[in-house]
Amino acid sequence: MLKNEKGITMLALVITVILVCLLAAVTISFSLGEDGVFSKSRRINFLEDISELQKELSEQEVLARANGKSNDTIKTNLEKTLDEWLEAHQSYKDFTFELRLNDKEDTFILTYISGGTEEEENWLNTVNFPRE
Repeated sequence: MLKNEKGITMLALVITVILVCLLAAVTISFSLGEDGVFSKSRRINFLEDISELQKELSEQEVLARANGKSNDTIKTNLEKTLDEWLEAHQSYKDFTFELRLNDKEDTFILTYISGGTEEEENWLNTVNFPRE
């Protein structure tokens, strides 16, 4: 005799649990993986911060040149701005940057020397950031 019972079978329950586990694994992989959402977000924030610094230094240099400042004065002011920026952005405290004069164009270039994680160094390489 078969009873007309309502409810789920053990097989249906096992299949549902397996599907939920697979979906969770895929979601975690996309979120936390090497090229996951969180990694991409950190990379974008990092590169935006560095770009912001370069823009700030470039604008300050243009204004100083327009006011007839010497290269020594400009470099001193840019180094002060760089130090202040690094102080304000504590997540970059381990980074070492240097301002170098590009003789051909008579402009200063922000150059990466050291610091940060290997991942952050690779990110700088992907955008051809000047290195020592």
